[in-house]
Amino acid sequence: FFTAGYPSLKAAFNYDSKNKQGTFEFEQKQVDQEKNIPAFILKTDISWTIDGESILVPIKLDKEKQTFVFDMLSEPEQIRFDPEGKILHKLEFNPGNSILRKQLTDDPTVTGRILASRELIKSGKRNNIQAVVDAYVDEPFWGVRQEMAEALGDCNNETAVRGLARIISIEQEPKILGAVIQAAGEFRDKRIRE
Repeated sequence: FFTAGYPSLKAAFNYDSKNKQGTFEFEQKQVDQEKNIPAFILKTDISWTIDGESILVPIKLDKEKQTFVFDMLSEPEQIRFDPEGKILHKLEFNPGNSILRKQLTDDPTVTGRILASRELIKSGKRNNIQAVVDAYVDEPFWGVRQEMAEALGDCNNETAVRGLARIISIEQEPKILGAVIQAAGEFRDKRIRE
């Protein structure tokens, strides 16, 4: 509360199938010695799911760069950083497209599904963007759909244009129609206009 900056984290995950270990790497990107912005002390958790069983492990981040290695019987189906929302932070984390696509549809939390959709769209890959459009149709919570539509509007991609045109034609929730149309308005495209 009394220092400059806020936690801005970049995370990476790799699975070593030979040694059956998962490695998490974290960087606190806000650290700036010249501006006197330190590495924050953050106590939170990492979770992963293997064969439907979730594991939650507490971690402490207190350095600019840190690595954690955990034994894992197989590659996880889902991975989450701070799944219970214990800390305020900005996060860049793509543990893998297949993991994110699973999180997009199966994560029980709103935050998990939103984070997955943002990272998938940010990748710029057609099949990831299409996965978000497809998940939009089945997403039960209007707030998640709004976040998905806004992220699609920020994406300069043909799949996003087609997806937003489809979304406009099916969305019935008054709470987000304005946001959906505004997101689609980022594109000058005949399909959107129609």
